[in-house]
Amino acid sequence: MYYFKRLIHEKKPSILFFTHSLPSNMASVLKQKNQLQALTINVYTDFFVNHLWGINGIDFHFAPSMTVKHELMKKGVPEQKIVVTGIPIDRVFKRDQQSTIKKDGISILVTGGNLGVGGMGDLFSSLLRSRRIHYHVLCGKNEALYQKILNENKPNITPYAYISNREKMNHLYNQVDGVLTKAGGVTLSECLMKRKPIFIYQPLPGQERINVNHLKKLGLVTMIESGDSVENKIRDFLSCSNKKATYHEKINAFHDNLEKRPLSAIIDELASAYFQKSSHY
Repeated sequence: MYYFKRLIHEKKPSILFFTHSLPSNMASVLKQKNQLQALTINVYTDFFVNHLWGINGIDFHFAPSMTVKHELMKKGVPEQKIVVTGIPIDRVFKRDQQSTIKKDGISILVTGGNLGVGGMGDLFSSLLRSRRIHYHVLCGKNEALYQKILNENKPNITPYAYISNREKMNHLYNQVDGVLTKAGGVTLSECLMKRKPIFIYQPLPGQERINVNHLKKLGLVTMIESGDSVENKIRDFLSCSNKKATYHEKINAFHDNLEKRPLSAIIDELASAYFQKSSHY
């Protein structure tokens, strides 16, 4: 708390955005003691709210979904203090672009630089056996994985080293039919924004599992359990018109509940109202 208070005193911010629960909790305590005047906004980067998040002393909440909005309201947050924004991502991923590559068969983006560790090692073995799906594997900074895929020299598996350029990442999303991933909040949010079917493989206990359970209830992810054929599960979904129609219905409902205004416009409006009200005291 001492270092947080010292940082506030030195920087004198007008607005504080919290993407982590701990500083949010400290700000909430200071707010309730009238020791913090800045506008405070929680920006949730997972599809749940753990008990460490500050609540009572936080001015506004950017919620990732309607379910989280209702969860916050049960905790006592007034509805007018909650904006359903989704998990904020770079605006480049919101561009509606068609695939720029004419492709035969199915293309899947695989995210997670930890392939080859634990249960994900089984997934990698499954990808090597695949013949009818082209996998674009994001290796991140896992150089060993990148080199291993190159050495396998499989025509249907393309590895990518760390991609820092968001335009390039967006272009890659536009080429694929779906995404095979773990359950990190930001990656899931990018997939949802791009309306790409999400296939989940063995999420870790804790926040990954909670994210998955939330999206599973909304009908927005397909689980690939241990023992399932990855290739068959993906092909079964993408070749079934009923499953795809249901998914499109669910993803459209998810987007219909999101705030349509740009985040910058929302923040300007909230800040203007907050500081105008504060000036009257």
